[in-house]
Amino acid sequence: MVLKTLHLAKFFTPLLILLCLSLSADGQQQVSAPISKFSCFVQAVTATTQCQAAPAAGLRVYVTDFSFSNQTANVQTLDIVFGTGTNCATGTTALTHKFQMGTLATTTSPQTVVMNLTSPLIPTAANAICVRPSAVQAFGATLTGYIAP
Repeated sequence: MVLKTLHLAKFFTPLLILLCLSLSADGQQQVSAPISKFSCFVQAVTATTQCQAAPAAGLRVYVTDFSFSNQTANVQTLDIVFGTGTNCATGTTALTHKFQMGTLATTTSPQTVVMNLTSPLIPTAANAICVRPSAVQAFGATLTGYIAP
């Protein structure tokens, strides 16, 4: 019986060590270390616009913070999307819901949104990150984050 227990211990000990190394103290799996950080902005544009180019195959652009501003006298919505092709035109997929932006003249409705995310927004690998308006109206945006597997 002791021999069987030793044999099982030899098998399960490396497995247990590997499992413990891949989890943090709270049991959550750790994300790969950033390969590089990025910060990008678009200013006074009126159409879906690329903010961060697509990384190499197998890498993703993790968005950790963003801010939007409406630069027009009309209400519009803005969201972050990912895709390929010029300005994410191919396979466009939303990463956020649409944020309602008030007008420059309205003080009761926000014209700026600032978000510091607890968990990053994670697109499919090898996709660019873009900002999309609901209408052909001027807006600005700043996005920060990192590139990793």
